Amino acid sequence: MSSAQRFLAELAQLTADPPGFTRASYGAGEQTAHDLAQREAEKLGLEVTTDPVGNLYMTLPGQDRTLPAVLTGSHLDSVRHGGNFDGAAGVAAGLGMVERVQAGNISPLRDITVIAIRAEESVWFPSSYIGSRAIFGQLSKHELDTTRRSDTGRSLADHIRNAGFNPDHISDGIGFRSPADIAAFFEVHIEQGPILENENTTLGLVTGVRGSVRYRQARCLGAYGHSGATPRSHRRDAVFATAELIQSVEARWRHFEDIGEDLVVTIGVLQTDPEQHAFSKVPGETGFSIDTRALCRGTLDTFEAELMQLCDQIGKQRNVTFDLGQRTTSD
Repeated sequence: MSSAQRFLAELAQLTADPPGFTRASYGAGEQTAHDLAQREAEKLGLEVTTDPVGNLYMTLPGQDRTLPAVLTGSHLDSVRHGGNFDGAAGVAAGLGMVERVQAGNISPLRDITVIAIRAEESVWFPSSYIGSRAIFGQLSKHELDTTRRSDTGRSLADHIRNAGFNPDHISDGIGFRSPADIAAFFEVHIEQGPILENENTTLGLVTGVRGSVRYRQARCLGAYGHSGATPRSHRRDAVFATAELIQSVEARWRHFEDIGEDLVVTIGVLQTDPEQHAFSKVPGETGFSIDTRALCRGTLDTFEAELMQLCDQIGKQRNVTFDLGQRTTSD
């Protein structure tokens, strides 16, 4: 069994969380993945180092070590109940490639480094590309101290420190690598959509990565009422208002597609308050999320402006208030 096969098989066994796999950013599952990758790298005789946030570098030395290195790899955290290959396939591919280079007695001109990146999945921390940005000194002390993990409520700095690393080294904006140190970066990744499978195509080349505008804790605030005693004209029904907003958002999404704009919209969370809702009660509050992504910043800005108009319009018509909460974004 190759290093890549062994890594993925053991990763599946050790991080299984049916119906998928869970490797929380700066949690036990992510650390297990990094430990397995480091073990395989050491078996291959690679140079292994970590930076102060825990990104893992596994290097096959080149003939001229002064040259910028070739990097390949991906992240090792996952969403809750995610796929075993998400991110991990890129690290496995890097290890497998290095193993083949060694088997062929090939001496590369420059260093080849397989990198396992921390904290890619923003479902855990409401911040994108934490490990990647840390490499280039793009994490601020404010972000380290105020960004909190969704399941623990503890700060990013606390989680980095508890994982055995030192967030103080990155709070001053100093990176661990310079773009000048990197000749190229290749990331092999499992497609998370159905396009390649539906078209029976083996390989796709990425031509763009969608940026995002996200509202993770949006609310619609109306008023609770008795289902039998409150006529429609007097209702401030948060569910019907939210449903109308969602339908209107999808209609606008279709319009953007019709005019050739790239856009995807997801309502990943939709709920009433379990402590307040009841079969015979008009719902006075909903909670939901909105995740919009596009290849063009202008498309995101235009769609977001239309979203605000819809919230205002529907809110006035149905006598409710939409509070979208904190806004997060990535390029």
